[in-house]
Amino acid sequence: GDDIYYLYDPKNKAVERPGEGVDTISTWMSYKLPANFENLTVTGDKRYAFGNELNNIITGGSGQQTLDGLRGDDVLKGGSGADIFVVNPGNGSDLILDFGATDTVRVGSYGFTSFEEVRANMVQSGANVRLNLSDGEFLVFANKTIGEFTASQFKLAVDRSALELTFSDEFDTLDLWNGSSGTWDSNFWWGAANGSSLTSNKELQWYIDTNYAPTSSVNPFSVEDGVLTITAARAPEAIRPYINNYQYTSGLLTTYESFAQTYGYFEIRADMPEKQGVWPAFWLLPADGSW
Repeated sequence: GDDIYYLYDPKNKAVERPGEGVDTISTWMSYKLPANFENLTVTGDKRYAFGNELNNIITGGSGQQTLDGLRGDDVLKGGSGADIFVVNPGNGSDLILDFGATDTVRVGSYGFTSFEEVRANMVQSGANVRLNLSDGEFLVFANKTIGEFTASQFKLAVDRSALELTFSDEFDTLDLWNGSSGTWDSNFWWGAANGSSLTSNKELQWYIDTNYAPTSSVNPFSVEDGVLTITAARAPEAIRPYINNYQYTSGLLTTYESFAQTYGYFEIRADMPEKQGVWPAFWLLPADGSW
C-alpha cells in the first residue's frame, strides 16, 4: 500500500520493496530519498531534499530548502521561504509548482552564460513557462509569465574556461606532509603529535597522524588507479594506548601547511559513504583557524 514514514532522528531508517505503492518520507532533516520511495517532504530551515532515480514529488516547508529531484521527471514545491531549486543535465525534466520572487534556480552546465540566454530559451505555454534546457530536457514553472523572471533568480554554472588553475591533485600518488614539505597534512593544525579527534562532535574515531611512529602500523590512506581511499576501521589493541584509547581509526587530509586561497572555484569528486554512523565531509575552512 501507500505508506508515509515520519523520520525524526538520523538513526531512523526507512526501507521499501519495489512496486509496493506510492511511499513518502517526511522529515525535518536534510535527506536523500532511498530506493523505492516516490515522495519526500523536508521541513527544516536551511536543509536539502534530494530525490532518487524515480519520478518524485519533492516538497519543502517554511524557511529555506534546497530541492533537487535528481534523476527522473520530478515535481518540486518549495513552500514558503526563499527556496533553491537545482537542475542538472541528464536528470530529466522537472516542474516547479510555486516559484516565487525570492526563489532561485541553480542551473547546471547547459551552456547558459547569461540571463538573456536563459530567457531566450523560455516559451510561454498557457499559464506556465517552459525553459528548454538540452537534449530534450526542460523545466516548467507553473503559473508564471516570462516577464516575471529576473536575473537574480537564476544561478548559472561557472564558466571555467576563464579561470586559472592554482591547485590540483589527481591522486596518482599521495604527497603527505612530513613536517617540512608535502601537500597534505594528516592532522589538524592544532592536533597533538599522536593525532587528533573532534570531541566537541562526540566523534568515535581517532585521526591517525602518519608522522607519528608508534601508530605507523595503521595507515588509513591508500591510492590505486588515481583513486584515494580513506578507511575507517576498528583500532588494533596494540595502538590504543597511543591514541587516547579510542576504539576506531580514520584519516583526514588538509592543505593547511601547503595551500590556501581566499576566493575561487573549488571542486572535489568523491564517493561519500552513506552508511549509518559515518560523517564524511569536504570542508573549506579559514586559514587562520577560525570557523
